[in-house]
Amino acid sequence: MFCSKCGTQIADDALFCFKCGNKTQGDNVVDVVVQDTQALPTVNNNTKEYLTHAKTLEVNRYTLFETIRKIENKKQTLGLPKHFGYRKCAPKKDFIKPFIITVVLGAIFNIITDKDMSYFVNWLILLCISGVVGVAFWWIKDNKYIREYENQIKEDKERVLREKQQIVELSKQQEELNDQISDITDVLGNLYALNVVYPKYREMLPIITMWEYFDSGRCTDLTGADGAYNLYESESRQNIIISNLNQAVSMLAQIRDNQYALYEAIEESNVIAERLCYQNESIKHNSEITAYNSKIAADNSSVSAYIDFCKF
Repeated sequence: MFCSKCGTQIADDALFCFKCGNKTQGDNVVDVVVQDTQALPTVNNNTKEYLTHAKTLEVNRYTLFETIRKIENKKQTLGLPKHFGYRKCAPKKDFIKPFIITVVLGAIFNIITDKDMSYFVNWLILLCISGVVGVAFWWIKDNKYIREYENQIKEDKERVLREKQQIVELSKQQEELNDQISDITDVLGNLYALNVVYPKYREMLPIITMWEYFDSGRCTDLTGADGAYNLYESESRQNIIISNLNQAVSMLAQIRDNQYALYEAIEESNVIAERLCYQNESIKHNSEITAYNSKIAADNSSVSAYIDFCKF
């Protein structure tokens, strides 16, 4: 007969469906639970452990690649001098305003001291004095603009020098990250050489996806009709899951429901890469990258020990 809930073919005298646990007949719950537990397939823990190690290395390598990419993008924005354009000059009002004030005050003084207003020379002197005062005020303000302009140029040159030095430090960091990637790739190559996973699936996205199948209990083995390979191919063809890493990265929010493990790995990698990218800016970040380097070394050692164990 067939299970009324999931459609799986089961024995005619079965009390529960071995796949979904749906009750079919009878009330002997204790006996049924024992039979159902025995009927359920068990996860191949050796394969799951293998996928866990492969997932760890793939995510570590992806994180370092992302860090290098972010560092390269950051370097493109550093060491670029600003363009300040022409120096700002003091506006005409800085001359006109003191000139008019001096003329008005001088005129009042002239009217008070020269009631018949017959001395043209006094007015000429007044205009000259007002002009000198106006020019003096304008010159003081213009010199202020000159100093500000020169200080901006000086500060920008100092910034450019600092950022060029930072570019050198970031380039060194990229070299170290490339060395780490090379180490991870070597260990990962040795792990894949055990031939547990078919070569077609030896990439980050299928590894994480199939690890999730095992971790969630959807699959108990790689091969077979209900195996991880078959499920992965089936869901890829039906567009239930995304099988392209670049596409997954650009559609991160969309993969959360169907590929949560991949979503979580990419999210965590982005956060770590962001911190490592800016590690040169504070002691805190320096300690963080030291800790992450230690983690990578520990993961590589752990997987290498696992590989050696599998060979015996």
